[in-house]
Amino acid sequence: MCGSPSSKFKQSRSTGRAKCSVCGEIFEPDDDGDFGSSAMEPPRPSRRAGGGKARAADRTNGPGIYLIVVGVIGTLIHIFYGIANALQILGGQIPQGGGRPPMQLDNPTGVLIIAGSVTVLMVVFQIIQLLAGLKMRNCESYGLCLTGAILCCIPCCNGTLILAIPGGIWALVVLFDPQVKSAFR
Repeated sequence: MCGSPSSKFKQSRSTGRAKCSVCGEIFEPDDDGDFGSSAMEPPRPSRRAGGGKARAADRTNGPGIYLIVVGVIGTLIHIFYGIANALQILGGQIPQGGGRPPMQLDNPTGVLIIAGSVTVLMVVFQIIQLLAGLKMRNCESYGLCLTGAILCCIPCCNGTLILAIPGGIWALVVLFDPQVKSAFR
């Protein structure tokens, strides 16, 4: 409530609720039908008007978008590296790094299966982060949102280390807020 001395409350005939003329907040009547014990006491705020779910959705919107962006970027990075690795393995070579020449393979099938499995697993982790961001924006599926935020914080589970870890921490801080946590139920 704005607390303005010029507040006037306009009561709806159909719903019985009152609305402040200054700030626009909606108030519910008491059980006996009035809005307070004295004329000076303002009506109590309605839980329906801008309640906890709306405030929680506002708080989860930023980290949710962040998780979506990190999930999309990470998915694209892992798909690109997976294709590049598969082409090198099929060519019969595994790059070793550190200026050393690539290792030659006689039978690349086993290495291709392992590298492909790791790539698929990393893409699945990125998709979980993306879905967690989508659900977080709507305050749905608390467990999935928590899983996506934790996966963002684990360095080996994402392709965007520098971007993902701060976003995961931000999402975890918001998700552990009691008001936000209660909005998911």
